Amino acid sequence: MLELAREECNGCGACYNACPMNCITMVPDERGFLYPNIDTAVCISCGACEAACPPLTPLMTLTSESTVYLTCYDHEGFLEPAAGGAIFAMLARYVIEKGGAVFGASFSPDMELRHRSATELNDIFKLQGVKLSQSDTKHTMREARDLLNDGKWVLYAGTPCQIEGFLAFLGREYETLITIDFVCSGVSSPRLLAYYLEGLYKDYGEPVVSLRVREKYKGYKEPYVKIFCKPSVKIFELAQRNSYVQLYEKGYGYRPSCRSCQFRKPHHLSDFTISDAWSAVDDSFAADNRGLTIVQLNTEQGDAVWKTCLDIVEDNRRLLRAVPYDLEKEKAVNAGFTSDKQVDEDMEEALFNDLKTKRFRKAVQAYIEEPKKSFRSRVLGR
Repeated sequence: MLELAREECNGCGACYNACPMNCITMVPDERGFLYPNIDTAVCISCGACEAACPPLTPLMTLTSESTVYLTCYDHEGFLEPAAGGAIFAMLARYVIEKGGAVFGASFSPDMELRHRSATELNDIFKLQGVKLSQSDTKHTMREARDLLNDGKWVLYAGTPCQIEGFLAFLGREYETLITIDFVCSGVSSPRLLAYYLEGLYKDYGEPVVSLRVREKYKGYKEPYVKIFCKPSVKIFELAQRNSYVQLYEKGYGYRPSCRSCQFRKPHHLSDFTISDAWSAVDDSFAADNRGLTIVQLNTEQGDAVWKTCLDIVEDNRRLLRAVPYDLEKEKAVNAGFTSDKQVDEDMEEALFNDLKTKRFRKAVQAYIEEPKKSFRSRVLGR
């Protein structure tokens, strides 16, 4: 039976997907983080959940050096989303055109973040972009395994802990599987996101139906938060001035396991690891302000798929520029590579207590830098 300290559980859902008796449910705590709950009356102590749990049964660590590229995509249709969106789209297109499926995090109609699959090119956009909050993988690991067993291509994207959970759940290699993770500072509380969305509803009188955290509204160097409220309000705000983003950047609301993350390591087990390239924003390579992505090729599968995709890109005249890059440059400026964000626990508890009784905008004032009003924040509609 699964025995795991609360601060070790990353909520990846691998145990839930692995249980042959379906006796595990993922139950949210008061901050919305999911933890496994086992029905001991049904459990047969088969050990499947333990075998799929990365903290309990760590997978073998890769020791070979990754091949690292600095990339820039010149094709207009791929520029909107952030967080390696162009690279993700290129790999997703590769899989979908082979008749496969792409799995990643997407907001549901009720604005809950869940993993889902996409089999059409038009649906890729929903899986792209920075989310900050933790997604619920649901049964997607099972769905992906079923497709792989049928010989279908699958692209599965997630946080490093979700990818290691997925690989442990599979328990074997597949020639038609591609995995992508990203450099992760930590995942934010789903309840904190719910408080933020509730605050927007109270401020504008309309429910939020779309949230994009780091849009390239005016280029890569000034990412925006883009919010659509049904039916008429559109909000554009500099990410660095947005209160929800500020709380994340300061480390408030992180999952306990993220405070000492065991998956923040030099060698990821995914085929691809993507990240922003803040160390190169002033490089001539990024002179057009369209944005850069660092791509790490971690496995032989990653190398092979990358080379094939580059051939396809060249054939279709989609201009992907890629040059070798020294990852140490990015590690020097991007804390997501090397350090766990810490926060005063009493302050964090006080924040969530304030959120229970006050509007979001009022409750967070004592915990962030209050932004000055600026032409850079715009509300359209009404």
